[in-house]
Amino acid sequence: MKKISTILFTALSLVALFSECILAHDGTIYITGVIHKKTCSISPDSQTLTVTMDNVQSTYFTRPGMGADYHPFTLSVENCAGTEGSVSITFDGTPDTVNPDLLTLIGGEGYATGIGVGIYNQDKTLIAIGSHSQETLIIPNQSDATLHFYARYVATASTVTTGTANATTTFILNYA
Repeated sequence: MKKISTILFTALSLVALFSECILAHDGTIYITGVIHKKTCSISPDSQTLTVTMDNVQSTYFTRPGMGADYHPFTLSVENCAGTEGSVSITFDGTPDTVNPDLLTLIGGEGYATGIGVGIYNQDKTLIAIGSHSQETLIIPNQSDATLHFYARYVATASTVTTGTANATTTFILNYA
């Protein structure tokens, strides 16, 4: 009887020991992407841009969502020969806390409040921060391409205070 108890105890101990090593299949991750022959490069004049906005009176903004004038800017890509498909841009930066589709102002003492900066496609549709812009077709053997965008102040509150209204964004080229 003592021998059976010892064997049973040993077996139960082994089960307890190895039970922590049991693996479970709880989910799946799909990795997707595309391998391209060649990609474009950012033109030197587009690597760092400044979009100069107009001075706007704070009283112009009477409700959230009201926007000021659109200010055009372009990003140029070059050395695209051999690139196939299309290119889009993803703008990234700190989203506004009220409207996360907009960039927040840099902030601090002397900065305006109640306003963010929107980035727009060529047809003036808003590009949410972290989302792809509309695609620009890269024609086979095309060397360069210009992508057109707009920046615009957009109220995020009923009251906009005066002050400096600067924002910053980075961008990534996406190929399809």
